[in-house]
Amino acid sequence: MMAIMRLSYFLLVIFVLSFTDVKAQQTQGNYVITRQGDTIKCEFSGKFWGRIKYRRDKQDSYHKIDTATIKEYYSQKDEATYRALILPNTGKPAFVKLIEDGKINLYELLIISNRSSTKYWYACKDNKPAVEVDNTKLFHSNQNFKQNISNLLADNSNAVQEYKQQMSYNFKTIKYLVHYYNSER
Repeated sequence: MMAIMRLSYFLLVIFVLSFTDVKAQQTQGNYVITRQGDTIKCEFSGKFWGRIKYRRDKQDSYHKIDTATIKEYYSQKDEATYRALILPNTGKPAFVKLIEDGKINLYELLIISNRSSTKYWYACKDNKPAVEVDNTKLFHSNQNFKQNISNLLADNSNAVQEYKQQMSYNFKTIKYLVHYYNSER
């Protein structure tokens, strides 16, 4: 009985929050970069579980941040840059969090559904299509991911050697190797 009450309370809170606007005050930090390359300093607004919107100032109306018009944005609240990236498993663009920026870019995508969440990590090099390098799914094979990261590091013998010395394959290792590769250049 107590568990049902807690679940009901939790669902009520989620329901109420879904109709609450989440606003960030205008700061120097928030910006969007349009497909034309214009950088616009702005403030963000978004519904909990909804799409994020931006506006230049209080006199401006809000505009959706979507991959058709925006290629990148920075959220001071998250202290993170998000880029539009064509995902290899869908072929469609989505905003993903930039983890490492360099010759090899490393990205993270968090998918929340029902009561679970899954993180996906993608990497790309030289403006080539992104490849998946790891995820937090319970059952998955690292073999394809290992091959993808190996291919990305292949033109740097020091990074390949560093990769071969790693004892485990996980996100921490991937982030280290991509950073190592980018620092070597």
